[in-house]
Amino acid sequence: MKSTFVRLLLISSMIMIVSACQNQQSAQESEQLLHLSNNSTAIDQSRSHEYEEIIKRNPEIQEAEAVNGDKEMLLAYAVKQANRFRMEEIDKKLKSQLSHMDPPPIHEVTLSSDQKLLNEVKKLKKELAEKDLSKKEMNDRIKKLIMLSYETT
Repeated sequence: MKSTFVRLLLISSMIMIVSACQNQQSAQESEQLLHLSNNSTAIDQSRSHEYEEIIKRNPEIQEAEAVNGDKEMLLAYAVKQANRFRMEEIDKKLKSQLSHMDPPPIHEVTLSSDQKLLNEVKKLKKELAEKDLSKKEMNDRIKKLIMLSYETT
């Protein structure tokens, strides 16, 4: 009787610890997003976050990341392995989906399924969250990544 009570207590405390750690991680992520959008010297990233969420809703998409400058937005995504053979079809679908948004896009949106660009966008978002990037520096980095996307395709 006593050993089952101790086991039950141990298991329930472990579940509470694990769930508390997950809540702390999501709180840190939301803090980073607030930092991204509240940074007065940086460019507001709320629009790119909105586009990112729309792309992530597609069942073919495994992962998506987006950043935007003053005039351009780079949206990089990864397709699930089973859908690799339908890349052109998926790309057309995503472009159509973004062009029919309400309100219409205010940025020139560049889509890329290149894994290297996806990693570079993640890296840029992380840098943006950790330190203040000027608007000029942010725009320059995005333009370089967009040029890289045209190079690799």
